[in-house]
Amino acid sequence: MTNKNVTRSGRRRTFAEIFESSRGEAAARAFRRGITASRLRKTLQHRGRSRAAALLAFQKVSAVRRAIILAPESVLVTVDNDYQIGLLSVRFVGVGRVHLPPTTDLSATSSGPVRAHDPHSRRVA
Repeated sequence: MTNKNVTRSGRRRTFAEIFESSRGEAAARAFRRGITASRLRKTLQHRGRSRAAALLAFQKVSAVRRAIILAPESVLVTVDNDYQIGLLSVRFVGVGRVHLPPTTDLSATSSGPVRAHDPHSRRVA
């Protein structure tokens, strides 16, 4: 049996080396979670389960954000002008794409999706 944490030269791999080798796979897995959440959200929305659909929308954005943090070189974010005009199209190379509202904040420091401000809302932020 071989040990995955030993290099060919016989020395042990460092944490940084292990992290770097698993980063792309973890990002792809996170993006697939976002795709799954997106599909489930659409199904629930059609069935009238808007609260559950909103929770899945939050999970979708969180998963996509995690993929961007882990492997920004594998993710392409553009404004879709072909299929869903006006939405953000987030594409992960070799995995797929999802669409997000144009007001979504995909930065690593945000804690959740940004919601558009409604001036007629009585809710105080």
